[in-house]
Amino acid sequence: MVKLVSQKKIITKLKSNGYVILPSFFSKKIISKMKEELLLAKNKKIKKNSVPRLNQYGTVIYNVQNKCPFIFFSISRSKVLTDILCSILNDKYYKQIKPNEPNYILRGMIGRNGIGKGLPQHIDSFIPYISDHCFIINITISLDDSLKSNGCLEIVKKSHLSNKYAEKSKNYTHIETKSGDLLIWDSRLWHKTKDNFNLKDRWSIISSFSRWWIKPNFQIWKTLNKQMKKKINNHEKTILGFRSTIPLDESEKIDLKT
Repeated sequence: MVKLVSQKKIITKLKSNGYVILPSFFSKKIISKMKEELLLAKNKKIKKNSVPRLNQYGTVIYNVQNKCPFIFFSISRSKVLTDILCSILNDKYYKQIKPNEPNYILRGMIGRNGIGKGLPQHIDSFIPYISDHCFIINITISLDDSLKSNGCLEIVKKSHLSNKYAEKSKNYTHIETKSGDLLIWDSRLWHKTKDNFNLKDRWSIISSFSRWWIKPNFQIWKTLNKQMKKKINNHEKTILGFRSTIPLDESEKIDLKT
């Protein structure tokens, strides 16, 4: 369990460097169950030419929150992660929800196996900007060891404050993680991966959380299956976007915050 003092240090380091690693955040037993669940998940039929450029590298499983309940609840019901995300992403003017409860949303959750050609340098925030207010946070759970030898993530420290799109640079640093480690990082951070042609798996779960007013990757609240709808609590309904849907017109509602 990460103590309150440690949580403050985590947030300070995240804001300063753009990332922080929490070693052995999940036990071997939990990681084993996560990987077993993920490998059973399958994508729906995907239309040709609809896959974005950066998702054409390796293997990607979409909408993990709808296909892998154990993975989703392991993340959504972690008090440590909830407290950290609330501190960074909560809108203090969202008065309909208590300040210590989430009002951020899940933008997307995927499983990725980084085999093959590496990802080119990029940012996940759409635009670079300098601000104390972060809009999107990524959380990566390593299901396999992620090492130099199998194309681990590379980042440029503090590049989330560069106010520039990702560029080629000599300052990329290898971020090696072990199975069970948790990486929390600012979406503005310059990052890429190396090629991994040795066929050694590098599965991870990548969850992107954002402020409530940013458009998610999918209409998560519409596609959530019946079993999940029965299991989620009020906090998870907020995270999955049920409380920040876009109305058809003024007859449905006007306030986007409910």
